[in-house]
Amino acid sequence: SRLLDDSDEAKRYEGGAYVTLYLAPNDYHRIHSPVSGTVARATVVPGALMPVFAEALERVDELFARNERLVSYVDGAAGRVAVVKVGATLVGRISVVYDTSLRTNQKKGSRRSVTYDPPHAIQKGAELGAFELGSTVIVIAEAGRVELVDLHGGDAVRMGQRIGTIVSRKPSRKRKASS
Repeated sequence: SRLLDDSDEAKRYEGGAYVTLYLAPNDYHRIHSPVSGTVARATVVPGALMPVFAEALERVDELFARNERLVSYVDGAAGRVAVVKVGATLVGRISVVYDTSLRTNQKKGSRRSVTYDPPHAIQKGAELGAFELGSTVIVIAEAGRVELVDLHGGDAVRMGQRIGTIVSRKPSRKRKASS
């Protein structure tokens, strides 16, 4: 719940699937939506800007939850997907395309949560946001809604590459009582 800075929202993802994508300084610095849907809510969570490379993750507990981050919540066929963009050393600025006023590295210590009415439509693969330099994106899905592909730590992931599949949910059938 510390990563999202919202214990109620975090409950939605208990037992769910997630993937952590590290962006090195020489990588592509745009973030694209992993699913089609609508951005109904976003939150900027202030924090530190510590390095996020592998050795730092081993030394600092809950490093991603300590660093500044911007969370976009996308509602769609996969349920709600949280796209957590984590800042790092030299990566203090994160922005999103659906709200030019929402960005990190503004007033230190000010948490900002925005609900969009109407929500912003976004297509799978469309640009969601950007880092000014590399950092980390964590994509979190609700339990039973997404099946991840077999990725290993250190695997390069390219824009458009499949990272998971939406698990279809069959609507429950209500039976009529027989007389």
